[in-house]
This record gives sequence, structure tokens and C-alpha cells, in this order.
Amino acid sequence: MQEKSPYSNSNSPQISKDLQEYINGMAEEVFIKGKNFETSKKWLRKYLEAENVNFENYEKDFFDLQQLIADYQQTQSSAIFRLMNSLAENCYISREMVHVLINKFENKKNETIFDDSENQIFKLTLLENEYYYIGRFSEGMARVENILHRNGFIDKTGKEIIPCIYDDSVTPFSEGLAVVRINSKWGFIDKTGKEIIPLIYNWACSFSEGLASIKKNSKYGFINKTGKETIPCIYDYPAQFSEGLAAVGINSKWGFIDNTGKVVIPFMYDFARNFSEGLAAVKKNNKWGFIDKIGNELIPCIYNFSGDFSESLARVEKKQILLKNKWIFIDKTGKEIIQCKYDYLYSDFSESLAVEGKVNGKVVFIDKTGKRVISRSYDSAESFSEGLAAVEKNNKWGFIDKTGKELVPCIYDIAKSFSEDIAFIKFDGKCGLLKKTLQ
Repeated sequence: MQEKSPYSNSNSPQISKDLQEYINGMAEEVFIKGKNFETSKKWLRKYLEAENVNFENYEKDFFDLQQLIADYQQTQSSAIFRLMNSLAENCYISREMVHVLINKFENKKNETIFDDSENQIFKLTLLENEYYYIGRFSEGMARVENILHRNGFIDKTGKEIIPCIYDDSVTPFSEGLAVVRINSKWGFIDKTGKEIIPLIYNWACSFSEGLASIKKNSKYGFINKTGKETIPCIYDYPAQFSEGLAAVGINSKWGFIDNTGKVVIPFMYDFARNFSEGLAAVKKNNKWGFIDKIGNELIPCIYNFSGDFSESLARVEKKQILLKNKWIFIDKTGKEIIQCKYDYLYSDFSESLAVEGKVNGKVVFIDKTGKRVISRSYDSAESFSEGLAAVEKNNKWGFIDKTGKELVPCIYDIAKSFSEDIAFIKFDGKCGLLKKTLQ
């Protein structure tokens, strides 16, 4: 028995998957490559009638679809787009192929609209410039890296506001400033590209809570937004301020300082990370645990690895004698809340869901009870951000919502998480910005 296509509509006979794939290929030949439909009619009629589909009705719908595509190219109307989706369904053209076809048709603004047929519209703006990488948007700007590996910034329209003149190590904008580097010297610029703090440092990190970590003469310290060194460069390891404290290292030991440089938690740890939700992960005797802001070890250092607390849970790896190490989520008392069923916990919780895997080489999403909440599994996935998660299937990326519905099909070569309602995608070598808007 032939495998049936999932794309048949309720008012038409269900066709085989082989025929549906043939129709997708024909649509690409006609709509993208310009092949005359007449050359396909003979075989198409034969195949359709063999599966009890009326060819005359099909031909009429197909010609109407051609006209709608032509109209859409001129108007970019979301109403026409919906009609196109409906007619494409009548013609047994898959939803994924519709997205492929639409992405090929660029008007003078290079804009395409996606519609999930409910309440979410995705507008794709293809960028005029070719970029190797586009970062997440922060404060209305995103870092871009061109094919010559020079860095600059674009705004939400895709316009290159700050030209690609900087070396790598450029950071997103934070508190109005971004780190940039030229010839191994770091400094800070504002959103117009003006150099606010000179490029004189051996290293620099983004501003956080009014201070930025910088490196000078092989040591690390902190400056304010005027460039004044408020905490001297005396530390061996850098950090950012978080929740009023910064983890810093000296003489191979880590501790915490406040924003005046005062030592609040002594230098006694092998490694330490910044505070998150009132607790900081620290490493002692090659094991990880958590401390509070006065240095109390609330969760003992017994774990092989730990993440940071996110949404009141932290992922940790626990050693088991004679058994494979176990990944679990713990709460702020150290209680084991979720025991991982699989090899690894891929992410912390974000928007109440976490990525866990792998199951038969696939990753899955779980909720805070450990229950698998999205039935379909993927080759790879990023955490949920702004209600959507980027997922990979067969080396192509798309986006799902929290019900598992694939709002944007897996057709892109690259897709990164949404930030400020925009996600970076790459398709057939072209870069684009996929934007969320409400109807």
C-alpha cells in the first residue's frame, strides 16, 4: 500500500506521498524556474486520474494559484497570501513548499510574509548585504559579521548603521554601549558608532550594572561609562557584575567583590560564576555547589557540573558509583526535582521548558515536572525565547511554539532564537530577519 500524503484537504481525495512529492517538484519547476505548465500536463493528468483526482478542476486551481502568486509579488497582501495557502492545499502543494516558493519571490523591498493561519504573522526581510553571521538583537541593534569577517551593527530594518570595520570580539549593546576591537585593542562605542571609551585596553567585556570589566597590563579591573577605572586592575580573571556582586579570581582562587571593590566573599574557591536568582555556582575540590550572597554554602559542593539557577531550578551532574553519571534538576534547597531520563540536559529552563536529550539521537522538551511536553523530537533545538524555539530537522531549521506546532517550517540553513521579536535566518546563502507581528 502506498504511503499517503498528509497534505490532502478535506474536500479532495487523499493522494499518495509519491504524487504529492511529484507535484511539489513540478511547482518548483513552474513557479521558480519558469517551466511551462503545458509540458507537465500529460503526465500530471495521468497521475492524478490514476488516484481519482479530477484533472480539469485541478488545472483551474493551478492557474488561479499562478495568478495569485503574480498578484502577491506586486501587493505583498496577507489576504492574498491566505488565498494562496488555500489554493496550494487544493493543488496538493505542501505548506513547506509554499514557504519555499514565497521566499523565492522578492519584491523591491525584499520582504515576504508568513502566516500561521491563526494569530501570528512572520515577515521575512532579506538583507541586501551578505553576512557570515548575525547576532541576537539587543537594545534595537544586532552585531553582524561580513564575509571578510569584519564586524558592525544593523538596526531592525536590516540597515547597516555602524559599518563593518571592527575585528571579532564585538559584543551586543548593553546599557547603551558595545565593545569593539581593532588591532588587538578594545574600547566602547555608542549606537551612532561614536567612540565613547578609547580602544586602549587588552580586553573588555560588556557593561553590567554600570561597570565593565577591562584588561590592562595582564590584569583585570572595572571602569564606569566615562572610562574611569573605579576598581583597579589587580585581578587575574575577569567577570561581570550581577545582582550587586562580581566573581573575580586572584592567585588561582575566586571570590566576590561589590561595586566599590570591597571583598564580600573571600577568595577560597577553585572557580566561581556570577549570581543568578540569589545563588552563585562555585567549585571547590573539583566539585560544584551553590552559595548565597554572604558566602553560606546552601547546596554542598558535591556535583561534577552545575548550571546556574533559572526559574528556580538548576541542572547538575551527579556522580554515581558503578553507574553512569546522572543529570538532574535541583531546587534552591538542593532537593532533586527532576531526574533526567536521557544522556544529557541541554539547557536550563526558559519560559518553563528545558531541552533534554537525546532519545535515539533526538532532543526533546520537558516541563518542570520532567514530563515530555512536545511529542515530536528534533535533531537539535535552542531554548524557548519569546514563545518560540528554533529546532533542527534533517539539517534544516524552523520554529515551534509551546504546543509543538511548527509555525515556521524547517526549511532554513540557519535559524537563531528570537530576540526583540526578530530572529536571524539564512536561506540559500541569503541572510534575513524573520520578524514577529500580530494581526
